[in-house]
Amino acid sequence: MTTMTTNRIGRQVFFNEIMPGRPNREAGNRRRNLPVYAPWLLLFILLFSAQAFADTASYYTLESCLAEGSSGIMANKEVMDNESLTCASWFYPFGTRLKVSSVDTGRSVVCVVTDRGPSKKLVKKGRVIDLSVATFAKLAPLSKGVIKVKIEKVSQ
Repeated sequence: MTTMTTNRIGRQVFFNEIMPGRPNREAGNRRRNLPVYAPWLLLFILLFSAQAFADTASYYTLESCLAEGSSGIMANKEVMDNESLTCASWFYPFGTRLKVSSVDTGRSVVCVVTDRGPSKKLVKKGRVIDLSVATFAKLAPLSKGVIKVKIEKVSQ
């Protein structure tokens, strides 16, 4: 059974005459055409909707922010504090509480997303989060520089 409709001048036409390239709306053919970006959207949802994933993390300081030229102001308009339990991430909104666990030592800490980072080229290489000095120090010695972490979103 083919769906028919009336066009602007009153002539009855089949659905596929109105929208060429679209499937007829026959019984059993209810599938809608997905937009071109749908496969990428589904991939994004599968990758980032997981509860936890393991990747690398590093730390950043007020001095490193000043060297970049950001004058120590974070993306959420607050001043960077080396002693606060904060982190920088592209994947979570500001104010999100994250439980960051070191894969090597097993230690964990809860921190708050207050900034954006790490740099895009480091994200492509697997770096997913930058931790403040205090947060990193609770997980591993600063001499390590980069550690493997597991990140979980803490319910608020």
